[in-house]
Amino acid sequence: MAKNALANSERSAPEKANAALIRRAEAGDAAALAEVREKLPRTWEAYADLVRHAEGAFLTLAAGENALLRAALTGRLSQLRAELAGPSPSPVERLLVERVVLCWLAMYYEDAQDAQQGAKAPSWPASLNRQRRAEVAQRRFLAAVRTLETVRRLAGPVIQVNVGAQQVNVANLAVEPK
Repeated sequence: MAKNALANSERSAPEKANAALIRRAEAGDAAALAEVREKLPRTWEAYADLVRHAEGAFLTLAAGENALLRAALTGRLSQLRAELAGPSPSPVERLLVERVVLCWLAMYYEDAQDAQQGAKAPSWPASLNRQRRAEVAQRRFLAAVRTLETVRRLAGPVIQVNVGAQQVNVANLAVEPK
């Protein structure tokens, strides 16, 4: 509580005004909603970023109050995004990479829960439910990976030219629809 009071006292006047505006918008004030959209576009975009909200929810479930685990998982998710997206992903590929990463997190969270609850399951139906949740998460992950790979395959091959020891991607041979 004191930490929040200190943080509030250290805020500048514009920060306090923005915080008040955001609170009014969250409460449903139509004028405040329009003002947030116009004057605070990054805040507007952050509120609309459901991928980050879902990711945050899974991180909270997985890490709880453990800041180290949360930071390590966040770093791993960023690494996965970069590896899967590659140097110049299309907008569809970016969306699918986000889905693969989120499904990866959900799948391993469910696996961890299944392992932790394994011996503690209060009943056979509870154990089956836990296992089903893990299986559903795995199916979602595999479906997301397949969809990403299908989109990449349909985009066509990329010509690669090796200049010296460095590989250079030159062109995508896919025919663009007109």
